[in-house]
Amino acid sequence: MLSDGALRMLVLLHFHTLDFSPVEIALLFLLYEFMGIATYLSAGWFASKIGLGKTLYTGMGLQILVLLALTRLSPEWTTVGSVLFVMIVQGVSGAAKDLARHGSTKVFTVQSSGNRSVDERWLTVLIGSRIAIRGAGFLIGALLLILFDFASALFVLAAVLAVVSLAVAAFTPKQVPAIEHRVALRSLVSSNSNINRLSLSRVFIFGSRDAWFVVGVPIYFLESISDGTPAGEAAACLLVGLFTATWIVGYGVLLTFAPQSKAVARQNPSSLRRKSLILASLLMAVPFALAVLSFAMNLKPMLLTVALVAGLSLFGIALAINSTLLSELVKVFSDDSDIRPDVNHYFISIYIGRLIGTFLSGASYQLGGLTLCLAASGVMALLSLVASFGLERRLPD
Repeated sequence: MLSDGALRMLVLLHFHTLDFSPVEIALLFLLYEFMGIATYLSAGWFASKIGLGKTLYTGMGLQILVLLALTRLSPEWTTVGSVLFVMIVQGVSGAAKDLARHGSTKVFTVQSSGNRSVDERWLTVLIGSRIAIRGAGFLIGALLLILFDFASALFVLAAVLAVVSLAVAAFTPKQVPAIEHRVALRSLVSSNSNINRLSLSRVFIFGSRDAWFVVGVPIYFLESISDGTPAGEAAACLLVGLFTATWIVGYGVLLTFAPQSKAVARQNPSSLRRKSLILASLLMAVPFALAVLSFAMNLKPMLLTVALVAGLSLFGIALAINSTLLSELVKVFSDDSDIRPDVNHYFISIYIGRLIGTFLSGASYQLGGLTLCLAASGVMALLSLVASFGLERRLPD
């Protein structure tokens, strides 16, 4: 996960310096997000055939190959050729990341104690920690590009990942049983209308986040902070890496408190929906308010930057808490005898939302700058709120 965050930051910063348009930069990440969906659907089948350990090693090995492949990128290539090459390599990176994620999560599950409450708590901590580590990778990616050129930074990252992979192989149990866990295509549509509404809400929430996070706000910071000198470019890269890293790390840390939040929610599930709607309203209000500020403070970039950092930090807190509440609502509305299909359906919606948000981030910023980018995020959050309103008002006790 560390290399995943670092690679995303390296690609964003490097291709921005090459004067790629926001849409072109967004396209570099589209196949990555699409392969997340495809790998989520097939990783269980893959693991059942070769085992969890090999699934984990395959994902980490592919990530190293991706980094080495990107070093072959030549500035003499055409823009179309460069975009297609990076899109394909990023697609492999997306598959690699999810194979490694699936393998590590399932190895933990298989090796855990079997106590459901303990397992759930530590699994949530694992997920939150993994997100935080990925966030740290954003800062590392920025630092690498400041210290080295693009190819050298990739070589350094590949070497670090190789060492980490050897350490993982040394400490992972030699015999990890294969488990059967397939996700069928029918998981894209649930027979439970409430689960469909929750998943649709999740699509728009993560689309709202990525509509500003992937391309729009980072490029705005790069353009507004840098004065055009090498020192100014380095400072802008560092600050963008620091902001994105802090945001993701904070989000991951907040998720580690999810078990406590869920325990409270189970005692009073009827309040779950109301809390979620309040948070969804806040998630809608923040980007719309920032869009208004962006339009009004167009000539005051420093004040706008401070407002963005404060507002988007609030957005992250609300997103982490609401994500926990929505996950609990899935359990409330699901059939206790077989919750897995509903959970699969719910998690696939995250990938779909990220895919939509990624493209929207580049397209909206290119068409209307930061103001339209933030407004697009607000519209996605509004659609999430509308989807949540369709939930049944009476929840089981």
